[in-house]
Amino acid sequence: MQPEQAPFWQRAYRRLLRFFPADFRWDYGGEMEDVFAQQYETALHQGGRISTARLWWKTTHEILTTAPGEHLEMLLLDTRFALRMMRKSPLFTLIAILTLALGVGSLISAFTMLNAFFLRPLPFAEPDQLVHIWQTDSRQGQDQLRVSVPNYEDWQRESTSFQEIAGYYYRSKALGREFDSANLISGELTTNMFELLGVEPILGRTFSAEEGVSGRDQVVVLSEGFWRRYLDADPAALGRTLHLDDVPYQVIGVMPGSFVFPFPKTELWTPISPAQFRDDRADNGPLLVVGRLREGLTRDQAQQEFETVMNRLVQSHPEDNANKGVNLVDLRQALLFNYEMFRVTSIALLAAAGFIVLIVCANLGNLQLARAASRKQEVAIRATVGAGSTRLLRQLLTESLLLAILGGALGVGLAQFIARGADRVLPLELYRVGEIAVDGVTLGFALLACLGAALVFGLAPALRVTRQDLVTSLKAGDRRGGVGRQEQRLRSLLVVSQVAMATLLIAGAALMLQTLQRLQNVDTGFNPLNLATLEVRLPEKKYPTGSQQNLFFEDLLTRVRAYPGVRHAAMMNPIPLNFESYGVSFTLVGESADAGETLFSNYFRVTTDFLKTTEISLVRGRSFELRDTPDTRSVGLANRMWAEQFSPDKDPVGRLFKITSGEAEQEVEIVGLVEDSKVFNLSEDRTAALYLSQNQASHRRRFLLVRTAGDPQQILAPMQTLIQEKDQDVPVTEARTMEDLIAQSLGPWMGGVAGLTFLGAGAILLAAIGLYGVVSYGVGQRKHEFGVRIALGAPRPHILGLVLMRALRLTGYGIAIGMVGSFVMTRALSALLFGVGNLDPITFLGTPVILTLVAVLASLLPARQAISVDPIRALRIE
Repeated sequence: MQPEQAPFWQRAYRRLLRFFPADFRWDYGGEMEDVFAQQYETALHQGGRISTARLWWKTTHEILTTAPGEHLEMLLLDTRFALRMMRKSPLFTLIAILTLALGVGSLISAFTMLNAFFLRPLPFAEPDQLVHIWQTDSRQGQDQLRVSVPNYEDWQRESTSFQEIAGYYYRSKALGREFDSANLISGELTTNMFELLGVEPILGRTFSAEEGVSGRDQVVVLSEGFWRRYLDADPAALGRTLHLDDVPYQVIGVMPGSFVFPFPKTELWTPISPAQFRDDRADNGPLLVVGRLREGLTRDQAQQEFETVMNRLVQSHPEDNANKGVNLVDLRQALLFNYEMFRVTSIALLAAAGFIVLIVCANLGNLQLARAASRKQEVAIRATVGAGSTRLLRQLLTESLLLAILGGALGVGLAQFIARGADRVLPLELYRVGEIAVDGVTLGFALLACLGAALVFGLAPALRVTRQDLVTSLKAGDRRGGVGRQEQRLRSLLVVSQVAMATLLIAGAALMLQTLQRLQNVDTGFNPLNLATLEVRLPEKKYPTGSQQNLFFEDLLTRVRAYPGVRHAAMMNPIPLNFESYGVSFTLVGESADAGETLFSNYFRVTTDFLKTTEISLVRGRSFELRDTPDTRSVGLANRMWAEQFSPDKDPVGRLFKITSGEAEQEVEIVGLVEDSKVFNLSEDRTAALYLSQNQASHRRRFLLVRTAGDPQQILAPMQTLIQEKDQDVPVTEARTMEDLIAQSLGPWMGGVAGLTFLGAGAILLAAIGLYGVVSYGVGQRKHEFGVRIALGAPRPHILGLVLMRALRLTGYGIAIGMVGSFVMTRALSALLFGVGNLDPITFLGTPVILTLVAVLASLLPARQAISVDPIRALRIE
């Protein structure tokens, strides 16, 4: 090809060569005058060797100076030849493709999780400008609190760092009977939220400013999923009336399916009317707040400015805003529940899957090295009849690349299967962008992984073959395909690396399994066996007053307690371990140094028979009784942690405290002390909690707790029927056993445990295969040596010991390296661990034992082959 006809990149490359020494140059006519190339071919065909660096230079040089059409033609020829070679070795091909599918599939599965939860941009305009604004309280030790309406309005007026600030919260609402009384999550938004997020509806409109006023706020925007599922995607749905909690709402718009806010379970959105909330700054309030930063400002700059605003509010309203501050975080971090734990889990799984891919590559590299030894004569013959080193290297790498692509394609299919299962299993409360599925970005990542794998496991064998001594390889007597010391070291290094990475994965899986076991054995403080729970929410319009709500629930409890198989029944709100908690501010009453100081505690609203139903132990005092009515003094129970924290020097029973926020002001007497129980999740420390009488301050939403004599699963359907018979407009949701609830609360750990356990088991299998391969190959290479040893009188147990010691030595090196890495890993996984130390003895002693046993088992068959060598036959063949 003439220079003027060559592509631009070739012409640029040739110009660059002007600056190289003469023995590395190529003339413009395309004739080879490269002294290095001549020296290379002469040395190669005379049985000499050439450096890897010069081999790569020659390969790159030939690729860059070859016409594109020739590249394509050679690629087709190389692919055909690779397919023929794969057909000649079906077992090797099958093992290679399946192990690659396992490795790549694991890696892509972990990437799909990371992509959906952390990498895809949020489905809003300019998502990097969006931040979540939490209120903090140093007294309570809380940095993620909701905001009162007065503080929110002051933030809007005084802050200059944001283009816009909007508020939201969420709650469940019941649809009318025309939709089978379904219970849905409704996002409650200030009217400027859609504008702040920058998302337009696919049908109709969003809220206007006037619809943020009480009386004009009965409009609703639907999710696309709701619109299609309940309204058959009918465009005429605009203007239709839906009944939510028995209140009519007019449909004004439909949002696109990609719009997810504040989490995927949200089905519809209604406007917030600030007038419906108490104008109380002392209350932490109902609102969650989102802001859009002004152009050019960073979150840190906005944080500083907002702290100044909050300081002014503390000075102007010291009695309400004392100890309060602000904390600005990334919006995704605020929306994704348990963000830090989930992030660490996802990264750990991705890293573990990456280790599996590397183990697979090391295994295949060993297999390729063994296969290359048997192909030395083939490659040598091809080289002597004119095949250049570049041609041979490209052919061998094409074979590796084809294996990687076939294994990768199967791995992508496996990843898609796993991703679909994860998308169905993971709770919809976890914020994610789009589905957990293989998309274009994931396919690109898969392609890079396959290309990287092909280079990792195919490069070393290809270099070994193309740099071999042709004269020695062509000798007819050299039938053993002799292996040099350097190649033996390389194969041993690959095995050691496999064992080291397997050690890391097994240790990680062991730590997570122990965490899960200890969480399952945590004393919850109540008895979850034979305990069923259902969520009941009364329609606001139908049951507007506390007395009506109490009458309904009292009658319901009477019916439930009379049902066959029910031992005890009670109600509470919220229920423990449901990732939900209520907090209350209070002051202690009486002669105390703490008198007048505002304190904070978690609290539950419960009915009589609560302690009998949950089997929480009463330490002293009494429980709630029927005489505790709205007309009598308000009473409550305190747990041990509350007593230790707020009344360490005085008996809490009989003590008075005054609720100052979140409820109508009331003075409450503690009438009983109960044992501690878990509130929010199983891994939490002891938490102060109060139990207040549900009968003395009713709520429309309650959880029914039923203690049964038999299987609690069998009581769920009858209880739902019982409630519907009493009032078919009352929706019943979250019907499950308490054991199911506890299992769900373990969700953040279950994914990590399942993933790391699966990958750890795969690592053990792959390490065993790798050890078996290298030991078996070593035995095959040393048959003559073993035959001579046996002929000279060496006992067969001694030969057995030689084989096992080699395997154990390699395993020991790998374990030592892996245990050092495991110690570092435990520090990185500390956010996921519970009750497990950095130097957990079970993990750091059990992991080496497991891998040593695996090494012995993997070496037994090759060792038996070694001791069964016939010395006479071995000597005769030699």
